[in-house]
Amino acid sequence: MARDWCSAVPDFHFGETCCKRHDKDYAEGKKTRRAADRDMLVCIAQADAPARAVLYWLGVRAFGWLHWKRKARARRRAAVASEVAS
Repeated sequence: MARDWCSAVPDFHFGETCCKRHDKDYAEGKKTRRAADRDMLVCIAQADAPARAVLYWLGVRAFGWLHWKRKARARRRAAVASEVAS
């Protein structure tokens, strides 16, 4: 089964690039959530899907905080584990 990069919505032709990058940005936490969401908006719009870009952006702005918090907790746990192991 193929990976569902865009979570609860169809991946279309941009899923493996735009949504995958967005997932990676959330997981790494090197960007702010706002920047990660904006980059996804731009990526999808540049993939010739500007209307979908706005809809997907609205979705991640409304519901993405759930995933962002979960990923942030995982990053903190990993950092603590790393310090304890040192």
